[in-house]
Amino acid sequence: MALRILVVHYSQTGQLTRIVRSMLAPLAGQSDVRIDWHAVVPEPAYPFPWTFRTFLDAFPESVYLDPPAVNAPPSEADYDLVVLAYQVWFLAPSTPLAGELP
Repeated sequence: MALRILVVHYSQTGQLTRIVRSMLAPLAGQSDVRIDWHAVVPEPAYPFPWTFRTFLDAFPESVYLDPPAVNAPPSEADYDLVVLAYQVWFLAPSTPLAGELP
C-alpha cells in the first residue's frame, strides 16, 4: 500500500513551492509514495509586488484569521500525511491558507 501525502501550499512568488518540492524530492522518487499537490488560490488574487496600502490593508484579516474565498481542496480524505506550506503574515498563517483551515 502506497504512502499518500497531500501538500497544501500557497506562495505568491513560487519560492515556497520550490522549497517544499525540494524537501519532498527524496520521497517523490519512491514507487510506494504518492504525493498530491494542492495550490491554494485566493479570490481575488493578491497583487505582487504589494503596494504599501495593500500591505497595510491585509493586516486586520491576517490577525483575525478572516480569510478570502479560496479554491476547494481535494475531496479525498485518506492521506497518511498532510503538509501545510505557508508564509507567516503578521504573526499568523497567511490569509489564503487560513481559508483552508476549519
